[in-house]
Order: sequence, then C-alpha cells, then structure tokens
Amino acid sequence: MILRRVAEQHWSGARFFTAVDRTSGFNANDESTDVLLRTADGSQSRLDEQLAGADVVVMIATADDGAKVASAIGKACSLRGIMTAGLILGERREVGAAVSALRPHARVLMVSKDEQDVSEVLTALRA
Repeated sequence: MILRRVAEQHWSGARFFTAVDRTSGFNANDESTDVLLRTADGSQSRLDEQLAGADVVVMIATADDGAKVASAIGKACSLRGIMTAGLILGERREVGAAVSALRPHARVLMVSKDEQDVSEVLTALRA
C-alpha cells in the first residue's frame, strides 16, 4: 500500500489516514455528515476531529472507487478554509472520477504514475 510506505518515512508533523468505509459519513441525500478514518496502527477517528487545527490536507487517490469520500473530504476542507492538494496515482484514463471529485476542492491537483511524487510533494510542503 502506497500510503503505508510513505507514512513510514520521516515527517515533521504529517499524519496519515485512510477512509474506513467508502460509504460511511453520508446521509440519505448523499451529503457528507463526517468520514470515519483509520491510522496506520488501526485506530479510528473522525474527519472533523482531524481537521481541527489543520493547515493543509493532501489527499492521495489510486482508484476511482474513493471519489465520493475524496469529494466529502474536499468539501469539509473548503468549508473550513483549509488548503487541499490532491495527488492521484494511476493511468490518466483510469482516474477520471477521482480527478472530477477533487478538482472543485484542490488548489493543487496532480496526476502521476510515479509513487515517488507523493513523497516529493509532501517534502515540498514541509510535512
């Protein structure tokens, strides 16, 4: 898993999470209520808790199946004025839904086939 390998590197303050359930955090109108997250050690927390005090959120997507959650995270960040960047790994023709979900919310959006770009962007952000 890409996120796990990146999280194992030395970072000054970055925290890494994955969405626990791609359908959690949505009401009957398909609006985000909150998103359940999991850390590398398996503990869980809510997106609202993690956004408190955050300056930057970097979302890493590898497949289109997480587009709904990525959009919810992007909206939550936008509402709080938190800068959001999106890094989408994969072939351009395979990541269209992820790009569409992140584009309205990400001030920086990058599609790449190179996993190393994740570490390089986080380093540039001084994570």
